[in-house]
Amino acid sequence: MHQGTIDKIYPTKNFETKNGPSSSREFVLKTDGLKPNYLLLTLQGEMVSTFDNFRLGDSVVVTYDIVGRYGSGNYSDRVFINLYVKSIQLHVPRKEESSVVQGQSVVPELPIEEDNDLPF
Repeated sequence: MHQGTIDKIYPTKNFETKNGPSSSREFVLKTDGLKPNYLLLTLQGEMVSTFDNFRLGDSVVVTYDIVGRYGSGNYSDRVFINLYVKSIQLHVPRKEESSVVQGQSVVPELPIEEDNDLPF
């Protein structure tokens, strides 16, 4: 599972399979953190239409399967990796995460207790 921002969306590809028509769509996820990574993720089948609700810049949480295979022909000595999306959801920040305003942390005010019985 990775959290990040949708950085690029590629057009839907439609094609024929032995089971009939199908489609796929790829997008780039920029992961959160000090050293962000860029993941090329693939949606297939019914997942393609669910992705229509997402836009560039959306913060999302994605789970995916990693599928590796050997190439063929001139590439038979190479391994190719695909990341197939299992689920994608908009990321809704937790309450404490939403207390950051324009890069500044908002600290809640604590009640001040006046205590005149100081031991010193």
